[in-house]
Amino acid sequence: MAVDPTRVLVTNLAAFSPAQTIELVGRAGVAKGNTRPDKVFLSGVSAGCLLSFAGAAVLSCNASPWYAENAPGLLRLIEAIIFPIGFVMVT
Repeated sequence: MAVDPTRVLVTNLAAFSPAQTIELVGRAGVAKGNTRPDKVFLSGVSAGCLLSFAGAAVLSCNASPWYAENAPGLLRLIEAIIFPIGFVMVT
């Protein structure tokens, strides 16, 4: 029998039970809680810089007066697409 590469079997997906998920999240919290303070501070500064970059990108997109008058819905859609990029860059 030939294997179809476009088909995904549910048994092949890596899934955790709720108890396993709670354990993994708890371990991640303990590891983050034991992080050195200087590393936490630098991570926070880096995250702030990335989010401010995304905010600046949204503001520069919002600065176009033609879109503000003629297509405000499109302008809001573009902003809604651009700003989450900052959150993606943080993770």
